[in-house]
Formats: sequence, C-alpha cells, structure tokens
Amino acid sequence: TDTTLTCPFDSSHRLYEKSVEKHIEKCLWKAEGYSEDDLPLSIPSVPPDSSTSIKL
Repeated sequence: TDTTLTCPFDSSHRLYEKSVEKHIEKCLWKAEGYSEDDLPLSIPSVPPDSSTSIKL
C-alpha cells in the first residue's frame, strides 16, 4: 500500500508519497495566487548593478 500524506497548503488534498514533490510545486504556485496558465519569470543572468541591466 502507498502511504498518503496531507498537502501543507490545502489540508483537503491527500497525496501519494510518490507524487508529493510535483503536487507541492503546483499547489504552492496556486497558493501564491498564480494560475496554471501563468509562467514563472526567468532567473536574471546579469547582476542587478551591472551597466547592462535595465531598471524599471
């Protein structure tokens, strides 16, 4: 039998141990107010104090 765990972001979610990581990533995304259609911003590759960075 597979062990079930409770999602730390929504206690009504019961998860199998093998799918916990993927679920938590998606559920955290939703808990932060994003939808499945939203895309994460890319990680900056230029230091913020670089002369080539653009500040808004």
